[in-house]
Amino acid sequence: IGYGVGDNESSEEPMVFPLLKADKVRQAMAEILPQMLEESVYHKPKKGSLHYFFYGLGFILALIAAGVSIYCTMYVDYCQQVWILGALILFYSVTGRVLEYKNAAIYGNFENISLSYGGFRKITIFVKATHVESVTAKASRWKERKGVASVTVSYLAPLAAANKVAKNVPIEAFDEVKTKLIY
Repeated sequence: IGYGVGDNESSEEPMVFPLLKADKVRQAMAEILPQMLEESVYHKPKKGSLHYFFYGLGFILALIAAGVSIYCTMYVDYCQQVWILGALILFYSVTGRVLEYKNAAIYGNFENISLSYGGFRKITIFVKATHVESVTAKASRWKERKGVASVTVSYLAPLAAANKVAKNVPIEAFDEVKTKLIY
């Protein structure tokens, strides 16, 4: 759970709480970092936006792999069981996309912004509103008409961790987070 024993940077140490359930993590955060409490309601993807998660290179490659494996099963003599591999790849891809849909969420208040994202591994981050550099919403024409956008929060951090995306959330989430920023 971040950094936080001491007031100056030289005495701060990272704290790790392995294998805690979600309610215990929230309880520990409430005790150690009360300013990071979840005070607002998360904006989750709209009900009809599941199909937007399937528009991507990974899912297209899984479909191609499944098609090639079925083709090999039908027309190549020594590849009779290859369709199982293609079916597993497709199942893995579909399951990952559905989990991305279930895990995507964002909220913001005047103190912090929180994002939740990921497929098989759910990641939830909290960023202080004072450290946020920019908030961006990206949407195609079709998504924009449906009121859906992918919201990117850029904040002061190393480049690998600085830009996080909550995919296909309601556009109102972007407006809410944007109005809570101090800049």
